[in-house]
Amino acid sequence: LIEDIDQQWWAQIEYNTTLFSQDRIRRMLSDYTALLEGIVAAPDAQILTLPVPSMAPAVLSDFVSSDRAAQQKKTAKAPAVATTRSSGRQEPSDPEQKLLVEIWKHVVGISEVGIRDSFFDVGGHSLMAARLVAQIHEITGKQIPVSAIFRAPTIEAFAPLLREEASVPQPDPLLMKLQEGDDRIPFFAISAPGVDTFGWSLLARHLGRDHSVYKVQSSGPAVLYRPFTKQELQTLAQEYIAALRSVQPHGPYCLGGMCEGALIAQEMILELESQGEPVGCFAIFDTWVLENSQIRSLWAIDYYRQRFQFFRRLLWPEKIAAVKRFGQRLLLSTGNADSLTTQWGRAYWPGGDFLEPRFRAPVLLFKRARQPYYYVRDRRMGWGNRSSGGVEICELNCGHEEFLRQPQVGIVGQLLANKLQELRDFQTRRPEAAPAQAIYSMQSMSKTLEAH
Repeated sequence: LIEDIDQQWWAQIEYNTTLFSQDRIRRMLSDYTALLEGIVAAPDAQILTLPVPSMAPAVLSDFVSSDRAAQQKKTAKAPAVATTRSSGRQEPSDPEQKLLVEIWKHVVGISEVGIRDSFFDVGGHSLMAARLVAQIHEITGKQIPVSAIFRAPTIEAFAPLLREEASVPQPDPLLMKLQEGDDRIPFFAISAPGVDTFGWSLLARHLGRDHSVYKVQSSGPAVLYRPFTKQELQTLAQEYIAALRSVQPHGPYCLGGMCEGALIAQEMILELESQGEPVGCFAIFDTWVLENSQIRSLWAIDYYRQRFQFFRRLLWPEKIAAVKRFGQRLLLSTGNADSLTTQWGRAYWPGGDFLEPRFRAPVLLFKRARQPYYYVRDRRMGWGNRSSGGVEICELNCGHEEFLRQPQVGIVGQLLANKLQELRDFQTRRPEAAPAQAIYSMQSMSKTLEAH
């Protein structure tokens, strides 16, 4: 929590004492303050290039220079056999692993790390992953995408990426396993092309070791500033279905998504059920149905309020340029039935001839207790009219972006793991009829989290 009191900024951090020490939190605050000062001093600089006190470049300088010398002198000699510490951690056996160990320790802020320790198990998150690959690029010159942490979450698995000769990073495969399980009923995390999928890896860790988790995401470009067309959604759905069937030929399937990923998942469910394949669970993360879910007048008020607030923060030259761009767009859109505004209008409010899609898959809906004011009043966020299998509502006191972040992702993972277990039981016995809607109260869990 950051607030302005008597013209001074105050920061209050609530944290889990079993995960973080007080000294670690103080270092984080110091790093955060230094970043803010760096942004003010150099607003055009990239955030990953700004200095951070706990990660001073000098800390790694000695190690980096010696490591580069070792790599230059490296021959075809076979690597030495790795030894194991008394704690059970396996020591690095080559220069790449040794370099990664030092980088991990300084980026994550830990004193020891083994080459088989998962990045996520030692406290890694999306910002740390971005800084990790930036540090690696600065030292080695290798352009490695942040998503590589998914494929290789340990130093032992990541080190071969430093040995690859290709300078252009390879895109993620369409279907990527985030966690190895028994594959009886895996969970498929559906994502739109080009969006950040780091949260799925965190969710995989909290589903338990028995459940396989796959990320399904096309490597195509992101769709920005316009809605997906019906044809685009159907094409992605068919492509994604072919991918998930390569590891699970038949249902019941368990899949979920957030934002546009939920729209793609809905299209997949419609296609799978038309082929006679059952879907045992459709997990939706704080996403409304797209059509007829917003009150048009209130949506317009919110839209133009945000645009006005953004405009007020601009400098005068920027304001003049913005007014000119607006005038040009207004002239170009006059008489153009396919303008951007019209596309969004057709997507949000398709008209009286719109036929609402229907499917049998039960919905597990994770949602904020308080939704934006410009949406219609519907606790089931429009999904109750589409699913004949019913909607289970799980309310969390958090923001939209926090469902796949700590600590909420732990709660989400536990509830989703329970649903996967129910689907396993379904394969061996006929389940009792489920109620049309069940509502989980998260107040007790929220109080527990606030206590930490």
